[in-house]
Amino acid sequence: MTESKTKQLIQQPTSESYDVAVIGGGPGGYTAAIRAAQLKAKVILIEEKKLGGICTNVGCIPTKTVLNQLEIISEIKKTDILRIQSNDFDIDIPKLMLKKNEVMTKLRQGIEFLLVSNGVQTIFGRGILSSSNQVEIIQRDNRKRIIDATKIIVATGSKTMNPSIEGLEATDILSYENALDFTEVPLKILIVGGCPEGIELACIYSKIGSVVTIVETKPYILPNEDNEIVQYIQRKIMKEGIMIETNTEITNIKKSNKNKKIQVKLRGKENFIEIDKILFASNRIPNITLGLEKVGVKIIDGKIFVNEKMETNINGIYAIGDVNGGAYAHKAMHEGIIAADNALRKDESDSKMNLSMIPRCIFTAPQVAAVGLTEDEAIKQGFNVKVGRFYFAANARALTTDHSDGLVKIVIDADLEEILGVHIVGPNASELIAEATLAMKLEATAEDIVNTIHAHPTLSEALREAVMDANGQAIHKFKRVQTS
Repeated sequence: MTESKTKQLIQQPTSESYDVAVIGGGPGGYTAAIRAAQLKAKVILIEEKKLGGICTNVGCIPTKTVLNQLEIISEIKKTDILRIQSNDFDIDIPKLMLKKNEVMTKLRQGIEFLLVSNGVQTIFGRGILSSSNQVEIIQRDNRKRIIDATKIIVATGSKTMNPSIEGLEATDILSYENALDFTEVPLKILIVGGCPEGIELACIYSKIGSVVTIVETKPYILPNEDNEIVQYIQRKIMKEGIMIETNTEITNIKKSNKNKKIQVKLRGKENFIEIDKILFASNRIPNITLGLEKVGVKIIDGKIFVNEKMETNINGIYAIGDVNGGAYAHKAMHEGIIAADNALRKDESDSKMNLSMIPRCIFTAPQVAAVGLTEDEAIKQGFNVKVGRFYFAANARALTTDHSDGLVKIVIDADLEEILGVHIVGPNASELIAEATLAMKLEATAEDIVNTIHAHPTLSEALREAVMDANGQAIHKFKRVQTS
């Protein structure tokens, strides 16, 4: 057979039909596929790279694995009951990377098994919309397949986009996708973006020995979080030696031929500063280059427009996760369930997304977690606000674990006694926020939380005490002595 005929054979598409086609195998995509299969649909999942998406392969899971390993070392250094003669620990970077990769591989294999066990067909390749009910798949071997699908769920996540900075194109830079693929520790690193990803990566690089500077264009880091909590965690990480420059942006980058250093000019600074690496942590945008415009899907500000049922403006096409805004895996997973429910049970499903109930977690030390409105947001929205606080320094469980930094802050509607927001900086904040999220979902009042018995000694008691403090009734909080 001639070469031209062979190419024609490879390019010849085959056509198949499915009830649901999911484009993207990240947390939202594989969740949607499994839920659709549970609803007895014939489902195909199309993934261009690796199952698990950004979260499993370069984001949530790798960063938390590395942070956990480094935190173990911090714990050993902190204890004074072990007979350790030296506080100088040499981190084995290759073994740290091996541990990270082992966890990622195990989770990918788990996702693959879940899909197979639920009867979902997985195909690796790039999915492109041909019409509102047809997807063209360019497989890794360049073969083409045409998929007819009654419903299509777009879950293609986000991608890196480098900012426009003079000299950037001639410099080797790090992004969120390759930030943890290091083989050696940079002496000095500049992290651009005071977002959760940037803060976590700053903590990692600081713990492995780098001198870290965070640059943020806004007045403070973590701009979506309660200012009181932000100020607390900012003091903590700066105490660890991490430098933070807010209201600052990079205007110029150049590379020195003499010492291979990267020279960066910051707005308002006269001189270039020298660093070994520069990492852009907040330069991700929705990955929506899959033929959406051709079929008329509405795009607003670079994001796919959806309603609360995850429906786009085109009947039969749904969009979940980063493509419609936001960057939380748990948001994408919940949206995946909502999309599948509405796609297959449209007449009987009332499944809707509530964006005000998405918990936010940052895995610093101590951790930060929040759900709902900040104090400033609640005041701006016209609520009559009262606030309760409780510090982990007065929590028995926190003291027994030697992790007593931080506090729980709760924002309450003083008129209706409903919980408007909960903000935590402290040990296991990412676990504690689930109770707060459930309470808000069920529209629990402050009294409901106070009347719920919390086991002792546990960190969860701090949430109850914070609610009690809003009414001046916290048990384990000193009162100011009134002097006559």
